[in-house]
Amino acid sequence: MEAKWVVKNNRRSLILFFCGWGFDERCIKHISNQSHDVVAIYDYRSLDFDASVTNGYDEVVLVAWSFGVWAAGWLMEQGLLKANSAYAINGTLNPVSDSEGIPPAIFEGTVGNLTEATMKKFMMRICGGARGYAELSELMPQRCFEEQKEELILLGEYFQKRPFSNQDIWSLALISADDLIFPFQNMKNHWGDKATTIAGAHLCFGKVESWEEIISE
Repeated sequence: MEAKWVVKNNRRSLILFFCGWGFDERCIKHISNQSHDVVAIYDYRSLDFDASVTNGYDEVVLVAWSFGVWAAGWLMEQGLLKANSAYAINGTLNPVSDSEGIPPAIFEGTVGNLTEATMKKFMMRICGGARGYAELSELMPQRCFEEQKEELILLGEYFQKRPFSNQDIWSLALISADDLIFPFQNMKNHWGDKATTIAGAHLCFGKVESWEEIISE
């Protein structure tokens, strides 16, 4: 895993943001805050995590999006990451599932047919369509396609070999009604009473102006 500081002003509270597959810190750089440092975690080709990024903070607030929900959850399950509170956004701890995640046939089709051209189409779906993709262009990642493809293949292997389902640490799950990646009902099935419905596509940060909009829900 890679860690990229977005805000580092020696504040006492840290927001630890786990990106979705293929993304980097660009998807949250526009979000302002007055009281937190922010670090983005991404690139799950390796599940090695340097927990020292949390050293010295009185509070660690975990915010995880998409497949980052699984990655953060797995680290907590293994005792490799501790947080005071945790918020899941448009993802589940069972990310490839007919009832609680992305249906296996769709996931396998995405992996098997992934090219740079189909990747662009996938990014459009993440944004809710071509119009959303154009509006959210500044949030798109700047990563090598071959790395992104390798990451998705490895994530598929991790999901099969390292299952878990402990939801205890999660404070809240925000799920988008118009998500074209994770079926809305599947996310509701997974999170139950922890789920709160929000507007927007899978990539739902475009109109978020401050972190308080997420962590004070």
